[in-house]
Amino acid sequence: MSILLAMILAPMGQAPADDAAHRVSPAPAGAADETARHVPTRRLRVDFELRAGDAALTDVALWYSSDRGATWLRAPTDGGVASPVQWTAPDDGLFGLYLVVANRAGASSPPPGAGVAPQQWVVVDTLAPRVQALSVRPQAGFEAHRRIELRWNVEDEHLADRPIDLAFRADEGSPIESIETNLRNTGRYVWNAPRDLGGAVRIRITARDRAGNAAGSWFPAVELTNADGPPALEWSVKADRAAVGPPGDGPAPAALAVEAGIDHRDEPGGLRPDESPGDEAVPDAPAGRGKTIDDSPSAAALERYRRASELRGRGEWQWAAKLLNEALVLDPGLTPARQDLAGVLFKLADYEAAEAQYRRILDGADRHAGALRGLALVQAAKKQYRAARQTLQRLLEVRPDDGEAWLCLGDVALYLGDRAEARRAWMQALERAADAPEIANRADRRLRFYPPQTEP
Repeated sequence: MSILLAMILAPMGQAPADDAAHRVSPAPAGAADETARHVPTRRLRVDFELRAGDAALTDVALWYSSDRGATWLRAPTDGGVASPVQWTAPDDGLFGLYLVVANRAGASSPPPGAGVAPQQWVVVDTLAPRVQALSVRPQAGFEAHRRIELRWNVEDEHLADRPIDLAFRADEGSPIESIETNLRNTGRYVWNAPRDLGGAVRIRITARDRAGNAAGSWFPAVELTNADGPPALEWSVKADRAAVGPPGDGPAPAALAVEAGIDHRDEPGGLRPDESPGDEAVPDAPAGRGKTIDDSPSAAALERYRRASELRGRGEWQWAAKLLNEALVLDPGLTPARQDLAGVLFKLADYEAAEAQYRRILDGADRHAGALRGLALVQAAKKQYRAARQTLQRLLEVRPDDGEAWLCLGDVALYLGDRAEARRAWMQALERAADAPEIANRADRRLRFYPPQTEP
């Protein structure tokens, strides 16, 4: 008999999706775990389709194997000789299914025997993941940076690829709000709590498996103080700002942003504001290949530097790092390129490599303000706050009127638990920021939010 089948598998009470149907083809036993469909119930419905024109069926037999095809049993089913066939699996686990139908011309195939591959794998999984919310702990310096560390343990044989969702509720009467969804099951997450969030906050973790089972657990309530002030260490890498504009039209690299130490004014090896590296394209750059007007190492290095600045402006950090490295191979003395490479490496969270580049600059010019600023930022990112404080103090010896450096020094002092020192530094920032209202505002907000501590 020539009967062509298509098997559709769905939990009872759930209509099969249109794209769930597929031509029957033997599934290798070794691929069971990768190809199996996961369902959250033992009560299954197997729909099937016959090729038009075939004679009426006289028998429908669903066979199942619970040992990867070594043995087969005929399933007790409901539904007679029509689609769908309904079957209740005896337990959770991996099952191979094999459907045999017959009409007056004969059967679609012999019953499956030992070693025969199933037509469909299914994992019956009625158990939700086991979820333990282990700890919720504000990190040191929480009043400045608002970071809370969460730790959990989630176990399940069939977890989804990214099974974790986190949410919070400000109080019992508040709605639940999402923190993050589709996280990997790393067992740890650091949450930057909103600055306007206060009170007894509850955080919930939810985990899902591949069958769609979900379970959740609440962390113990954590008491937060509503913080209307700005976070400390607002200073951050700004390598994505002030990239060189369209070829021939943008500013020279001397105009790059100041805040990540990318400030080439008055620095050894920096470009003068009137110097422009040209507009020819770089070989192998994403924008393609263009003409080259000067193939000397110096000109080639400057061209790569210019193209890297464009890529930084678009956030293409990996390409920018590649071109900056090439520029430095051609001209190791191109200090602005090395400084920008350090900033890009910081963006890529490669702090060790970024620090190495800043230190190489400082080896040749120990008063290089941009490198000192960038090094302090890297040290703070690595939580080396004492080292960051020393580096900022060196920077202030070079630029005693640098309001932002004073602001950063105050932030680092706060991380180290010295509010008095922090306030002294912020007051210095406020005094030196007369023509920098944004820095003055940040310093003023810190001083208001962190008043002098009084003796008990």
